[in-house]
Amino acid sequence: MERSDTAAVVAALAAGYGLGVRDVTQLHAGHGTRNYRADGPDGRLFVKQYPAEADLTAEAAAIDLAEQAAEAGVPVPRPLRTTAGRTVSTDGPLALSVWEYVEPGSSKPRLTPGQAEAAGTALARIHRRFAGHPAPTGLPRQTRDWLAFDEGAARARIDGLLARIDALPAPGAFDLRSAEILRRRRELIRAVPRLLTGLPPLTSQVLHGDYSALNLMFDGDRLVAVVDFRPPDPFLAAYEIGRIAFPPEQVAESSSWPENACRLVSAYAAEHPGARAQDLVLSARIWLAHLLRSLYGVKEHYLDPRPLQDDLDAFWLHRDRTAQLLLGRLDEIEDALRVCVAGLARPWTTGLPPLTSEQQ
Repeated sequence: MERSDTAAVVAALAAGYGLGVRDVTQLHAGHGTRNYRADGPDGRLFVKQYPAEADLTAEAAAIDLAEQAAEAGVPVPRPLRTTAGRTVSTDGPLALSVWEYVEPGSSKPRLTPGQAEAAGTALARIHRRFAGHPAPTGLPRQTRDWLAFDEGAARARIDGLLARIDALPAPGAFDLRSAEILRRRRELIRAVPRLLTGLPPLTSQVLHGDYSALNLMFDGDRLVAVVDFRPPDPFLAAYEIGRIAFPPEQVAESSSWPENACRLVSAYAAEHPGARAQDLVLSARIWLAHLLRSLYGVKEHYLDPRPLQDDLDAFWLHRDRTAQLLLGRLDEIEDALRVCVAGLARPWTTGLPPLTSEQQ
């Protein structure tokens, strides 16, 4: 990312939006853009600065998706138009988009049961609205590439990271822990082809693209904002459902995750009755297959450290713990999700059996 330059932000807002702002403050959140809070003439604004290499046409398409979601009843901050009527400004020294500001409130990686239910309802509205978005005929590229898992290439990536750790003159606690995880992961990825073999037809469509708890803002249990829609790139709906139903920070550290997952999936099914049941029931399996093959967090640590790398390091450890729990209980989880999807019982009275002390 470019260096933070609040004076350049002020200049870009004046050039693109005709806004005179004061008190521009960088927000230390987000990994793909540089974000700011600015006090404008009519109130507070959220400003997103895109890196030089960003595809601004795609970013404008992402903003269009956010507006479509708002039309479907999803709480989404309103984007401002430039003086020329665009949603992304390239006037002035920076590429920006500007949004209605939503006070952060509660935006945490762990969801309460009520928040999980609200998150499931909102995701169902997003998927239902985006289902009609134009998409390529046949299996979308991202889905096709993801399903064509190359176990040898995955193992080579792990070996490359292990070699970097082995070459450290004085490995620390994180290095030693990551090396242990990577050696175990080298064997666990053998499970990925088995998880993906014989799948029934699953839905690939345009998604939110980054539907995680950190992009959901709550006032208590009320969802007040869904943010950070990504450009349209059709992929598996089951992946996005599984990602929010089984968030790593919650699964790794809280015993409430089975109840929350069933609440979320049940709410999604009620709001989107036309959804395929298998997208919901197999969401944990698809998310697990992703977790087992993903090196997100540890890869950045050794190859491309980020400004918020400490958060990514913790996320890597949480994702590993989550993969272990889901792999060990997948049959139970899918049985419970079938009950939730069918609406045979209220999910918070059935759900999954409680964790044993060994499973915890």
